[in-house]
Amino acid sequence: MTIHIPENFYKETIAQDWPTGTGNFYVSAKPTKTSGWLVISPSSSTLREIVAYTAVGTDGTGDYVTVSERGVGGTTEQTHVIGETIRMN
Repeated sequence: MTIHIPENFYKETIAQDWPTGTGNFYVSAKPTKTSGWLVISPSSSTLREIVAYTAVGTDGTGDYVTVSERGVGGTTEQTHVIGETIRMN
């Protein structure tokens, strides 16, 4: 029996510090969905940021998401550090 877990259970962490700006950002494991929305530090009122991503991949550094838009939905674009939680909500 195959169990399908909804994508909104995606919960990983930042694998390398994220500066401001768009581009490829490294995560502990990439989502299976190749585009959508991610919430960084969803439990923090000061660090929470919603980002749009348009691609995922893996290279010599690890798994990444390609972020095309930051600070969505009233959140603020900011730097993030290794270990912060990322969720697809």
